[in-house]
Amino acid sequence: MSKYFLLTSVAVFSLHASTIQEREEQHFIYSFVDNYGFTPNARDTREYHPFILGQTRESLLTLERCLQESGFNLKGRVVIAGYQEDAIPSYYTSCKQAIIDDEVSTKTKAGWHFAAGNLFGFLTGFIFHDVNEVYTKNKVFEHIAAEKIGLFDHRATLFHQHAFGQAYEPIIAARKKIVKHIAQSNIKGAIGALRDVWKLLYAHELKDGSGNLIATQDILFSLHYAKYLLDSQLPVLKFFIGPDITYPIEVLACQRQEATEGAQHFLACFTAQLKPIDDEETAYIFCSFVDGVGKSTLLGNVKNWCAYAQKFEKYQRVDNSSSQSAELFKYAHKIHIVDLPAQISHFTYKPDGAVYVDMQTVTSMRAEQCTQVRDYVDSCAEQLIATFRKKLHEPRADSSCPDELYAYNVRMLGKQEVTWVPFEYQGMHGLFNTLNPEDIRVLVPFENVHSYGLKVAQPEQMLFTKGLRLPWKFDRFVDDLIHKLKTAGIKNIVFVDFASMYPRTSRENIRVNFVLQQLCNVFGPGFSPDKSLYRNVISNQELYGLLVRSRADICKGMLLETGMRYALYELVKECQSSGTDLLTVAQLRPLLQAQFWQLYDVHEKELLVTISHKIDAEIEQMKRIYEYDNDFEALVRFDFELLAKLSQFIEELFTVHIQDDYFNALWADLDGALPNTQEIEQQAAVTIEQKSSAFPIIQYANGLRLAVLYSFDGMCRDRIALKDFFCRVRAQWYATLANLIHAQDSGEQFTLQKIEVPVPPLVIKKDGSGRFYCLQKVFEVTESAGKKPPSRFFVGSTHDLDEKRRWAMINEIPHCLDWDAIKTCQDLYAFGYNPHGSHKTMVTHLIAAYKKYQEEQGCGHYFMPAVDLCYQLNYLNSWQGVAAEGARFTAVKKVSPSSKKALQLLVRTLATLEMIIKDLDSHVMIRRGNEDDFAAALQLIERITLPVYFGVQLDEPLFEDYTQVEAVLEWEDLCEY
Repeated sequence: MSKYFLLTSVAVFSLHASTIQEREEQHFIYSFVDNYGFTPNARDTREYHPFILGQTRESLLTLERCLQESGFNLKGRVVIAGYQEDAIPSYYTSCKQAIIDDEVSTKTKAGWHFAAGNLFGFLTGFIFHDVNEVYTKNKVFEHIAAEKIGLFDHRATLFHQHAFGQAYEPIIAARKKIVKHIAQSNIKGAIGALRDVWKLLYAHELKDGSGNLIATQDILFSLHYAKYLLDSQLPVLKFFIGPDITYPIEVLACQRQEATEGAQHFLACFTAQLKPIDDEETAYIFCSFVDGVGKSTLLGNVKNWCAYAQKFEKYQRVDNSSSQSAELFKYAHKIHIVDLPAQISHFTYKPDGAVYVDMQTVTSMRAEQCTQVRDYVDSCAEQLIATFRKKLHEPRADSSCPDELYAYNVRMLGKQEVTWVPFEYQGMHGLFNTLNPEDIRVLVPFENVHSYGLKVAQPEQMLFTKGLRLPWKFDRFVDDLIHKLKTAGIKNIVFVDFASMYPRTSRENIRVNFVLQQLCNVFGPGFSPDKSLYRNVISNQELYGLLVRSRADICKGMLLETGMRYALYELVKECQSSGTDLLTVAQLRPLLQAQFWQLYDVHEKELLVTISHKIDAEIEQMKRIYEYDNDFEALVRFDFELLAKLSQFIEELFTVHIQDDYFNALWADLDGALPNTQEIEQQAAVTIEQKSSAFPIIQYANGLRLAVLYSFDGMCRDRIALKDFFCRVRAQWYATLANLIHAQDSGEQFTLQKIEVPVPPLVIKKDGSGRFYCLQKVFEVTESAGKKPPSRFFVGSTHDLDEKRRWAMINEIPHCLDWDAIKTCQDLYAFGYNPHGSHKTMVTHLIAAYKKYQEEQGCGHYFMPAVDLCYQLNYLNSWQGVAAEGARFTAVKKVSPSSKKALQLLVRTLATLEMIIKDLDSHVMIRRGNEDDFAAALQLIERITLPVYFGVQLDEPLFEDYTQVEAVLEWEDLCEY
């Protein structure tokens, strides 16, 4: 999608703007909406858009001018560009290496949501990875601890190509250009070339080797900062770059000293730069475009260095408090350090309060205190849970008690299931995890929090008890700074700029959580985080599904957020004019409401049109990427409810619609009542403890015993968790349904002439809490020696695996009980696709050609729709050849008139199964609810699967018009997204 597709809208808006205020409002709307990042890794960067960033850049130039006009000598600047070391996971395994691991991962019902790394920062580090070896007169550029990064090895070209993906060639080209500028001592040339490659990464939306967007909205502030450096007349005296070089140095139980080696090394290099210039009073002004936290942490490290030097184990917690004015302190003789607020903070707000953080990161708590807290929680857990449930019924927003405020947040944010319960112990407030009571968090003010706490993923766990701090008016701030500098006798000034390229998950996470709370507080049920772009999604495929399924809700949420962001911006301006520095949360609600409705009343149409266009453009772009994506079709569109309905259909088929003593007895009693979730867990726990079965065992009320093969929340879309489950269900149900080949129509029921495949019954059941269980009847295990499972169904199995499979004698017939480790993405389950076979079938060649074309287009993860495969076979007139080349049986089954109806049912059921549950590695798929694919699947099963794998020979088609054939489930259910 073009980053500038709404430019015409801005021009149109400006024609209708009657006042300067209205034009400002329109420009804010356009800037915020057009640059709004939809992907999960853009969550913390939405505060940065050109409207705010442009003002920030200009204010830095204004600051320089004011200082020069006040008589100070501006000698230059030192640039510090830290990047995230593990933004791209290491290709080299080391079990002993200590690493910084403070990014938060969240477990949702759908799966794991992992915090995004700053990829463009890591790639910037790669561009400069060997800059220390470039010969120049004055070493301006210096890469700290580059040797720590294994991926920076110049011999690892294949790893570079794999990791950097689409960005590899642009990065290599930029690196050559930048190194050339550095060798010529052309500093601005190097910075300009760096800015050019950043712009390219963002404008062209290049992706890394894993398909992740490299440059999200957070790169915008780096682009504006680079523009400021190019516009500034100050020389760059030093440009440091390195992995996590401004990270707070601290030794904790959860963080070894070695983890911060990069920061330790840099601290020694940086403090060596702090010298008086011309033997006069010199101030080093710590200034950052956005990264106030990175600036604060380095300042804390510098103060610790003054006190403890290289005794890093003694370093104290860094103060994360956010100031509104400049703070000056004397570092050494004639050397002063001035700490400025992050420059962007002059145009935005600073929520303040406390957050619940991991008890291990609280340095003030001794080991014995932690033990006492755990003992208290362990002994009082049930009572604490009961008390919390009562508080949730009548939460109080006006309370000063943290427990009450936490309960209010939970209720306000619409949290349905909360595992964190509040408690108070000896004046300390905390939370414990009901799923793991050893997991305890305690309430700590923002200024005393380790970076873990600033990145907490649960917005309800931030309590903004200190309200909203508002910046001073910029000229007031500058006057105060100049007064402090003159009072200290400062003559010379060096700017120390922080251009950090870390994940924006610290101070920005605080703002995000604050905005979410205010959206819920102001609009109540009108805004739902779960139906907005702040919902935790585990993949871009899930995001695409969310946009398609909930477009109206997303549009509404984005409109409310746009209005809320502008209301906060206006509030900052008004408070600057009135001299107000602080607002309480209670004061905020009426003010924000008034500002929002004022904007909405004037710009309702513009808001709706702009946001609607943005969302539609995003959906269209994502459709091009994910419409034929394996994970989107097989995972995101998967529905446990449909699977349970198909299970019910198969169960009724073999108990009601088929008349056969063997099958009726085999499938009997499965319609019994499933125990509730707690009973299931208790019964399963007993089985596991006694080790009496390979799987947990539960019992129906009718006495039937069932093995729990798998259990999932209905929202689960975790690829790793579901992969084997999908394969097992597909294999076992394919084999079960294959018995219809020998069915005869006897009027109202079918009769079976013989058993094609003996298979133990497998069903999918749902309990009262919405959890789904994959169950198999329990049978007595018998000797397995000499028994071999049917090879055509056990695709990909090995001799060793087959020897370990358990067997049972049912009705004197051996049944294999273990239908796992089967590849259901080929052969019988994929219309003869056999990429690893010695003889490649026509279907294999057609799919391979399709995949090759998609890979050339950069879409190697695409599947081939069934309708395309069917079209190719028709176009090439290859049906007879396909059936003949893969024939597995010499004995051909002729179809009698009485068996046609059963075969029709078999084909319809298999086609429905293929729509509902797919192998995640399949290269050909039947899209759910797609009539063309369903009609094609009917033909593929009839004309390939039946003759090739079951020897069924048809003299005439099973159906007159395949486009009119119905699935075995309601089509409306299959089409419902």
